[in-house]
Amino acid sequence: MSLVNKGADLVSLGRNQKALALYEKAAEIKPDWAVPWYNKGMALQRLGRDNVAQEALARARELGYNR
Repeated sequence: MSLVNKGADLVSLGRNQKALALYEKAAEIKPDWAVPWYNKGMALQRLGRDNVAQEALARARELGYNR
């Protein structure tokens, strides 16, 4: 999905808040796809929001993400 790819590009530029918004939108569109949930969790960690990040990462694991 292009939102996830654009989010990854933003992360590489250090624009984590903007990336987070794209990952949230992607998770909204495809709530059963683990990748945006994982990326959302990682973006939240980079923003220092660890508690919320753990929730997103747990959701990714529930959906089968296992990196």
